[in-house]
Amino acid sequence: MTAGMAETRPERISATWRDYLALTKPKVISLLLWTTLTAMFMAAQGWPGETFGPACGC
Repeated sequence: MTAGMAETRPERISATWRDYLALTKPKVISLLLWTTLTAMFMAAQGWPGETFGPACGC
């Protein structure tokens, strides 16, 4: 390893809660949940019934 390579390495090694939050991509997950639930309600033409609770983990 050369001295130039060692200088480009980031100083911060430990992950923070913001790093973990960025990995979960909350905007993408919320969009997926919204489209899935909307499709369920549209397919059932209303409340999906008794199978809705176990299907979504409620």
